Amino acid sequence: MDDGTRINIILGCMGGSVFVLFCLIIACARHCRDRADDDLYGYNIDMIDGRDLLLRENLVDTVLEDGKTEWQCVVCMHMNHPDQATCALCGASADASLLNGSMLLSGGSLTTTVLRNNNNNNTTFLTNETAFLHSATGDIPLLRSSSSATNAAADSIELTTSVRQRALRYRRLNQMQLTQKQRGAARRRLWQRVSLPNGAFVWVRTTQPTLQKSDSFLSKLRNNTFLTKNPHANALRGTVAEQLRRKNAATMGFFTEMNDDGELAWRKTDSVAIQMDPARDTTATGAGVMVETGDKTVPQGAADVDFEGLMSMSFREKKKWFLKQVSSIHVPYMESVHKLMVRRDHILEDSVLALGGYLTPKQLREHLNITFIGEPALDAGGVLREWFGLVCKELFSAERGLFCTTHAENMSYWINPSLSRKRAAQGNDGDGDYLKYYTFAGRLFGKAMLEGLVFDANMALPLLKHFLSVPITFSDLEFLDEEVYKSAVWMRENDNVDSLCLTFSVQGDGDDIIELKPNGNDIDVTDENKMEYLALMLRYRMLGSVAEPLTAMLAGLYEIIPKSMLCVFDYQELDFFLSGLPMINVKDWQLNTRVLNFARDSDIPAIEREIQVVFWFWEVVESFTDEERARLLQFATGSARVPVEGFKALTSASGYVHQFCIQFVAPGVPPLGMCPRAHTCFNRIDLPVYETKEDLVTYLTLVIQMEITGFGFE
Repeated sequence: MDDGTRINIILGCMGGSVFVLFCLIIACARHCRDRADDDLYGYNIDMIDGRDLLLRENLVDTVLEDGKTEWQCVVCMHMNHPDQATCALCGASADASLLNGSMLLSGGSLTTTVLRNNNNNNTTFLTNETAFLHSATGDIPLLRSSSSATNAAADSIELTTSVRQRALRYRRLNQMQLTQKQRGAARRRLWQRVSLPNGAFVWVRTTQPTLQKSDSFLSKLRNNTFLTKNPHANALRGTVAEQLRRKNAATMGFFTEMNDDGELAWRKTDSVAIQMDPARDTTATGAGVMVETGDKTVPQGAADVDFEGLMSMSFREKKKWFLKQVSSIHVPYMESVHKLMVRRDHILEDSVLALGGYLTPKQLREHLNITFIGEPALDAGGVLREWFGLVCKELFSAERGLFCTTHAENMSYWINPSLSRKRAAQGNDGDGDYLKYYTFAGRLFGKAMLEGLVFDANMALPLLKHFLSVPITFSDLEFLDEEVYKSAVWMRENDNVDSLCLTFSVQGDGDDIIELKPNGNDIDVTDENKMEYLALMLRYRMLGSVAEPLTAMLAGLYEIIPKSMLCVFDYQELDFFLSGLPMINVKDWQLNTRVLNFARDSDIPAIEREIQVVFWFWEVVESFTDEERARLLQFATGSARVPVEGFKALTSASGYVHQFCIQFVAPGVPPLGMCPRAHTCFNRIDLPVYETKEDLVTYLTLVIQMEITGFGFE
């Protein structure tokens, strides 16, 4: 080899090395600038923080200052923090509730009961009742006991509400102009489950927030002789059945249950419900405890759980119990994860393909790990939250047509009956796989509860009732279509309905006519048969028109979260849990934020500048509109809403609490170098040390107005 050739080889190697080094420098520069959640610097900051790892269910929900007590909403009976001006559950004002409390106190019929009073919690109830039943160990789950002493102790702490107190409350409610949401919330405890000796449940209509164990009729149900001798019977008999029918007859009520064939059945409220977790559910126990036998997991011990006691607890205690049960069935993050690789421009199709088909029970309950194809970010929580938001946006979009918005005072989402009718009419020529989108939707609800994700949308009240198998009544039509409801009310309360020229049928799409009963189009609606017509119309609107997609959706949901876990909530509480806090509380945000300084501890002037920027930041956030705050939260965490516990409950992908964090950084070259950067996996925002408040406003407003998605933003 001559010298010229040797020199060429050496120069070529040197050139190649320089090129590789240049590429590495560019890659590192992009890596450091990216809005990427695999930012090692951010990870190290979190690791050296030194805080104990905390799960969401172990959080202390409410810390009250000395002398302060929670207030109870007069509309829905929910307990609220004293700093809240409106009820978190229904939106009723604190002033109205406190006024009602004064009325009750002045009436002389109320003894205020303080249920808990310690350093962390001080809760005062305006009703002299309690539903807190704890085991001797202090755990939340309640177990039935044959001990008469235990039953006596439970009865002794279950106080009744006086007739005068109820009358004053109802009078106050009648004086208030309730919103539609508040009307629904006020009725959330109208129907309550009563356990039967064969392990099944029956619905009982009641005017009280909690059932009384001393009620003689309830005792007859709980100790029914026929069901004790015939545990496999599916209906009550004799005088107790007639009593139940009369008690529930004040409301036209029906509930849905999934039968052994996996089909939804429409049942009257004087029926006996099936067991909380049917034997065919082999994914978890009613108590949320996994019991393995051989190669499968079987339910065990559901009958030992006191569901009545659980359902009578406060929302705070229900949520704590639910989170513990969910944690018990969630596959640990370090054991395995379920990886999804999706294309951003086909996010719903790819997600349905990955999550809508056959998956083992273990796969369904693994943590999700999302990868956007062609993007560099590693998912430590932020990518998951962005994926969830984008998938929900597609799933509920009008263009997809899977769900539709209700024609009601508060917009919410309901299964699109037009799509269901269209697919049914197409038969085998249609898209037979459209139901997999609803199976996916049900599983998405289950995954959201497992992963601690919050929906930026609300489901229609009847859909929430279907989730829980809560009785659906005539008044629930209001939450789907106000005009249809008003027409139905007029028909129910007036005579001469034959002048309306109605038949036992409803108008479908276009010229389609749907008969509510055989030959219904030829049967006129009269004063004599109008109640039958209204009952059939209610059934069609609530179930018949959406039966197939609803069945697929419920099946997908229960595959992940057993019904016995869900049913601890009422429908209003479930909506609250799924959708989080409706408004962003800046004070709560500020109190649950960590600040990491860029300046050295010895550089006092630099630290003072950073402190000033922190003050500016919160002043700017306070001045933002609700929409702007939501966009900032979306930018920094990947979600526009916070969980029901508030900012203290923000988590990472592992399920551990990970508070919002402001990390100061040195300003870069304008304009991009002056923009805040987000690390959504760590709920962290990198904030340059601005010279003026105007600069902070300019660049913070800039990033929240940009439609930034993905993790390659520079």
